[in-house]
Parts: sequence; structure tokens; C-alpha cells
Amino acid sequence: ASIEYEIDEYDERFLRHLALGYTKDMISELRTMPFSSKSLEKRQADLVSRLFPEGEQRGVNVTRLVVRAIELHIIDPSNLEPDE
Repeated sequence: ASIEYEIDEYDERFLRHLALGYTKDMISELRTMPFSSKSLEKRQADLVSRLFPEGEQRGVNVTRLVVRAIELHIIDPSNLEPDE
């Protein structure tokens, strides 16, 4: 069975940069990310609610979120490169 997740280009960029060790402040300063740190926190919470079952959403940190994105093949760990 295939499960589809609505992940836009900004979600993918956000997850990719988190996987590379960037902080939300660092990501918000990228030219390709027109979001403040506060907006990225909301985006992170939204991703947690979409990628984790309801009973598993509590206490999900950035590491768990990135691992889940890798497990779901949303980001490819062998092709992680930062935006310019």
C-alpha cells in the first residue's frame, strides 16, 4: 500500500536543512525560505501532525521528525545538500 503525504517544496527544504543540522534561525535566514523562526515552529508542528499517528505526536523532537521523513522517503539521506 502507498500512503501519500502532502509535502510542498518548503516542507522538503525545511526537513532537508533540519537533517543537515541547521537550526530554525539558520533556516529562516536562507534566501529560499521566506519564513520566520516562529513560522517554522508552526510548520514543524504541522509536519508532526501529518507524519505521525495521533497517539505518537506528543514529544516529537526534530531528530524524530527527520528520521520519520527519511523512513517515509520524503527526504533522501544520500542526497542531502543545503540551498545556496
